[in-house]
Amino acid sequence: MAKNKTRTKIQHNQERNQLNQEIYLRRKRLRAELAEWLAAQPNRMAHLDDFAQRMSDPQDSQSFLDGGRGEFVYFEMKGERWVHLSADHTPEFVKQLDDERQVVLQEGWRACALLCGDVLRPGGTKSHDDRLMVIARTYTAETAAKRLSLSVAVIKEAVRVKDLVSFTDPEQRIRIPAGEVEAACWMQAAWNNWWGTRLCGSGIFRWYRGFPFRPFAAN
Repeated sequence: MAKNKTRTKIQHNQERNQLNQEIYLRRKRLRAELAEWLAAQPNRMAHLDDFAQRMSDPQDSQSFLDGGRGEFVYFEMKGERWVHLSADHTPEFVKQLDDERQVVLQEGWRACALLCGDVLRPGGTKSHDDRLMVIARTYTAETAAKRLSLSVAVIKEAVRVKDLVSFTDPEQRIRIPAGEVEAACWMQAAWNNWWGTRLCGSGIFRWYRGFPFRPFAAN
């Protein structure tokens, strides 16, 4: 019985080693084919999806890009994912990528600066830097909730149904113009003075939009 178990274990190990060898040889051939294909592409690079589609087994792509032997490197450029040969991923190329990313970020913040209006948050300071300008003139969902003593969920729902004007910044954060939040804050105080009760919930944003006087109209 013991001999049969030993023989079965040896046979199993031999089959596993043979399978691993077959996988190694197949990937070695595929690696060479992919390297040749990439070298023939414009600028010696290709979209990550095109690269992955040349492999029938998803594990091959993962092996080549997440370890493998380092022949291939994937990177992001202008919002798209690309692959090229590791020999082409030079320090000069990495610096070029970083420079391009900074340009894209600056352009994104510049576009956001046109959306945030002229109202400063309490404590906000003027700045000629587009990113700092946007931060000073907008609220995030969390800071808007704190300013209005509402839950973050209420603010996010108001953004979702477009009761609150908002936009997404280059860092993928929702930004609400300060004029929107300060107008709602003013309306809360006015309602309390008139009726002696606290105005809360997402309805506040629909209610103040119909009010004839908007003290903090966002541009």
